[in-house]
Amino acid sequence: MKNKKSYKIDIISDMHVDFWIKEKDPQCISKHVKKYVNDVLKPKGSDVLIIAGDLGHYFSQDSSVLLELLIHYKNIFIVPGNHDLYLFNKSQQSKYKYNSFNRIKEMKDFCLKHSGLHYLDGEIIDIDGLKIGGTGYWYNLPSQNSINLWNTYMNDSVNIIKEKPYKIPLAYSGYYYITGFDTQEYYNSEKEKLSNFIGNELDVLVTHVIPFKIPDNKLSQEYINDPTNIFYMSDDIEIVKKINPKVCVFGHTHKSYDFEIDNIWAVCNPLGYKSERTNNEINQIEIYK
Repeated sequence: MKNKKSYKIDIISDMHVDFWIKEKDPQCISKHVKKYVNDVLKPKGSDVLIIAGDLGHYFSQDSSVLLELLIHYKNIFIVPGNHDLYLFNKSQQSKYKYNSFNRIKEMKDFCLKHSGLHYLDGEIIDIDGLKIGGTGYWYNLPSQNSINLWNTYMNDSVNIIKEKPYKIPLAYSGYYYITGFDTQEYYNSEKEKLSNFIGNELDVLVTHVIPFKIPDNKLSQEYINDPTNIFYMSDDIEIVKKINPKVCVFGHTHKSYDFEIDNIWAVCNPLGYKSERTNNEINQIEIYK
């Protein structure tokens, strides 16, 4: 395109490293990480890689993968996904003092120590004139029915914690967890971060949860009219239209998407779990400005 600069960006999401690499000992995982990066992710060689959330469950693995990817990329941008908040066993809960957000702090601190790693939690970074901003974002559950559905179907309700969890028995059978994590409060805080991008001439918006509804004619057919869709996308399209990015890169769905809505290019390129056999790998997109 005449008089416009081209930017090539590699994208991936939902890497779920621990579903691909079983070794957790930092002293022993090097060869597994190298194989995972080279044979599974397959870097494409642009200057920028965007990871739209859900690295994995273990810092030793996630950090090792990021360092290996830094061999291939000058700049890597990461936003937190729901699984990046998981403390799903007692060992993890104890390590992070029963607060999922200590995992986010650990990864932020790690990225700050390594040039080229950018952990986006409401921040905007300018790379050679390309403005990239991001946050994990969240889904909106305004009714008690939606909260009940969340408690029934979503692992988020059990594995994201802010205090030592305990069980509350239900009237007839079963139980639910009290974890101290308020999903609606978190959505409100993430929505505010999203709103703060307005007026900043953002080129690339990165979130884990897509901040607008995927149109039915673009949505994977098996999810049309699925009540659990509310846990995978929110409806803040008016905010995104005001941000006016050239592209919105998202994850979370484990389905690939590439469509345009209200002049916004939306792209999702998830790796997913090993068992899903998506055959996805790092994908490259190109934008102009």
